Amino acid sequence: PTQLHHPTPMIQPGKEKNMVVFGLPETTDRVVKTALDELFEELNEKPLVKTIKRIGERKEDRPRPLLVSLEKRATLLELLKKARNLKDSEKFSGVYLSPDLTPSQLKEQKALRSTLRRIRSEDPDGCYFIRNNVIQVG
Repeated sequence: PTQLHHPTPMIQPGKEKNMVVFGLPETTDRVVKTALDELFEELNEKPLVKTIKRIGERKEDRPRPLLVSLEKRATLLELLKKARNLKDSEKFSGVYLSPDLTPSQLKEQKALRSTLRRIRSEDPDGCYFIRNNVIQVG
């Protein structure tokens, strides 16, 4: 019998309009809000932000992630689609956007990325990527 991979649902109640922003420097709340507005402007979006808060423990070598709650899920999805453009940004090339995941989803994603890295190192000429929690060949 064939076994199907049933990934954990990506949408968790209460998290469907949240995203995590990695790489924005820790400063005052006002400066963080301004930096977030500039980040959204860079992506040509003007989302309605409900809340912003730092999560995780403070570390000397990198800023804590920002948990950002938005008014609309559609805006969140647009931002996540456009997030790959940040790598070409002069100001925000070290900033990454991610959906707000549960600890078990984070663990699953980390394992998937680790497997993808291993596959890519074994077959450097192949084209592999993750879509819908499954490694695809392109």
